[in-house]
Amino acid sequence: MALDPDCIFCKIIEGVIPADIVFRNENVVAFNDLNPQAPTHVLLIPTVHTENAAGLAKMSATITAAPFSRSDRHRSGVKWLSNRL
Repeated sequence: MALDPDCIFCKIIEGVIPADIVFRNENVVAFNDLNPQAPTHVLLIPTVHTENAAGLAKMSATITAAPFSRSDRHRSGVKWLSNRL
């Protein structure tokens, strides 16, 4: 699916809107939030346009799983935090 020229996140992916990108691969882009609600507040978005997570899951299981891939976590040098119940 193509990127949406009216979507702010698609514009960040394309580099039209600048962002402090902390990680990028073929499936996701992670960048620091402009208005952080915590000391570390990173947004992680897919590199394809979708309206929501359900749409992404229907579109690509690979991209949906990308944020949880251990291989990218270790290569990037980024420390990933997650909430565990």
